[in-house]
Amino acid sequence: MLRAVAFATVLILVATGCGGASSHYVVNKPAQTYFKVPKNWDVTQIRGDAFATREFLVSNAWAVFFAPEGLEPDALSDLVQAPAPLGVALIGTIEQGDYDSFDDLSLRVIPYTDAATGEPSYLDPIEVLQSQDDDIVHIFGLQHITRDGLRGYRMRYQIATDANSPPVVYDQTKMIYDATHTFYLFRVTCQVACFSGYQDDIDTIFDSLRVRRDQP
Repeated sequence: MLRAVAFATVLILVATGCGGASSHYVVNKPAQTYFKVPKNWDVTQIRGDAFATREFLVSNAWAVFFAPEGLEPDALSDLVQAPAPLGVALIGTIEQGDYDSFDDLSLRVIPYTDAATGEPSYLDPIEVLQSQDDDIVHIFGLQHITRDGLRGYRMRYQIATDANSPPVVYDQTKMIYDATHTFYLFRVTCQVACFSGYQDDIDTIFDSLRVRRDQP
């Protein structure tokens, strides 16, 4: 029997640093997960079902929005116009029917909207790297994750689907813990110039990310 974990109510902020805190951790204890964000970033718990592309999760998904002070979750509706990085973390259990078809491609595929047709499209970053010829997506990093029962990908890529808008950089880690069908998504997005200005903060977030699944 799969172990059911309730994620809906757990959000703990822990200050770190000497003297005045330089950062704080976002902690989800049931999911054994934590990561660090700068002290001047706000962390807001949001509804997991606010993610239109996450229908494969059961209804108790846990989600938080994190960004520099003054930015609200509504900013996620227009990534191009955001003046600073926008971060989201999502943890939940995959529905049984969806889990059975959830392969590694599902953890690395890059979705986008085709500018010519307005239809949803998808790219496999491995194919993009092999072809080295794609005007829509540029892959800056792709790391396959296999540890402690987790599988997934850490990715950094730039995508431009509209010639009239600046490209947006995505830095994300997406994983599954197969023993409990638990899904993890951690993502920060920002325009290219914005990303360059905040890269140290973004690197700190992902370098500090820990998902401990070495216990039953």
